[in-house]
Amino acid sequence: MGIMISVIKIIIVLGTLITIHELGHFLVAKACNVKVHKFAIGFGPRVWKKQGKETEYTLRLIPFGGFVQLEGEEERSEDARAFNNKPIYQRILIVAAGATVNIIFALVVYFFVVQSANTYYGTQIVSLPETSYEYVSGLRSGDTVLKVNNKNMLVGYDITDIITDSKKDDFKFEILRDGEKKDITVNIPISKKGLLGIAYNVDKSYCLKTIKKCQTIEKQLAENRVYDNQDYVVELQLEWAEEKAFVENFPYWTFYNKNLVNKT
Repeated sequence: MGIMISVIKIIIVLGTLITIHELGHFLVAKACNVKVHKFAIGFGPRVWKKQGKETEYTLRLIPFGGFVQLEGEEERSEDARAFNNKPIYQRILIVAAGATVNIIFALVVYFFVVQSANTYYGTQIVSLPETSYEYVSGLRSGDTVLKVNNKNMLVGYDITDIITDSKKDDFKFEILRDGEKKDITVNIPISKKGLLGIAYNVDKSYCLKTIKKCQTIEKQLAENRVYDNQDYVVELQLEWAEEKAFVENFPYWTFYNKNLVNKT
């Protein structure tokens, strides 16, 4: 079953990339008023076909490829709308369009991935499917997870990591619900740990506390105090660098930047 899911994922990813690539050729060819005979995703026997005004659109059995058939692409044509009769700059644009849109698509995906990674998630559950193991075990939307297996949870990623890294099925959750602390044992089979359905709230409180801590450390360093223990100074500098690196990775860095008294 796992292999089948992996194969389906590969087909979806490749199909998306191929479709975007061929769409690049197709759209630029249309923009340059080149006659397009066929637009196909895949190779081999056709599984779906639609005839447009002048273009035949098809999906084919083998999903590892695709093509756009242009008038005058493979052999010369006297048609004014043929590929071979277009100015050389338009032909270059049409040929380069596929790779170009793939690069643009990759940059867009990267941007959204980075933005998602830079979102700070707290430990309050905001969404939990009723079919999930967590819900069946007693967790509910609105619960704030304080500890898992007696370890403090500071961010949503901490909860995900401790569950996915564990070789056990049972987890002891300490939660806060309606102002009261509760202990709940959550059972998640090892084979299902990649299917966690919890969504956590976007929380700025911990990040803002870190920012305040940065400002305190910075103030101490800026005062140029003479310490007998130089190891303490080094420790402060290391802590400053570590905490600063943390907040720089989150949206509230803008807030922090505006409130710095002494930038380094």
